[in-house]
Amino acid sequence: MKRSILLFSLCFITVFMFMVTNAADAQDPKPPEKITKGWLWMSVPTSSPGGADALKSKVDWLKEASGKLDGGKVTEAKVAANGVKAGDKVGDLQWAKSDIAAVGDDNVNDVMVKLGFGKVKGKLQSDIDDAVSYGVITIDSPKEQKAALHTGSDDAVQVWLNGKSVQRVEKDRGAGNFQEEKPVTLKQGKNILMVATYEKGGGWSQFVGINADFTTSGGQKVSFKATPGDKI
Repeated sequence: MKRSILLFSLCFITVFMFMVTNAADAQDPKPPEKITKGWLWMSVPTSSPGGADALKSKVDWLKEASGKLDGGKVTEAKVAANGVKAGDKVGDLQWAKSDIAAVGDDNVNDVMVKLGFGKVKGKLQSDIDDAVSYGVITIDSPKEQKAALHTGSDDAVQVWLNGKSVQRVEKDRGAGNFQEEKPVTLKQGKNILMVATYEKGGGWSQFVGINADFTTSGGQKVSFKATPGDKI
């Protein structure tokens, strides 16, 4: 009798653990592929200290940078809604195209240095502080899709989709991967995604992904296949 009870208990525990494991998997959908190809970039200085304080200030740093030379015609709202082209100007700076690495805790800084942003008195800095990068990309969706926007950043970050702010994290932090997600909806056809990443000091990184099927303006094809139980 005792042996039967023991065998029953072991079977029950095994079944229970299987159910718990599968339930956890269902509540923890796999992360999407990081968007790396086709970005257009701009970097402008902020006040010091930068990072979360620069975002909390609610200053439009694109408008601030373009104000002295062209009357502040370039704004976050305009770029987020309409996009940009390589060579478009912000003051005496120009938007430039570059892919970004999917890994690393300094991938934004690497791009900004490569593109020649962050000059101080004509000298290019290898470690840029107190600045904000703007990354703009067009993603082509084959249909309207409800999805999850995944972000990670060092330091603070704000994201716009088709002119609307959809994510805002006012934190000074490090990042080597995704850290949060928000529900978003991609419309059928062209969608404009703009990401501002605010750097204070140290590492400067950005990670963005969307649980959906689309192609970026850089030719990156993203296909997201949800597993049973995934919540978008």
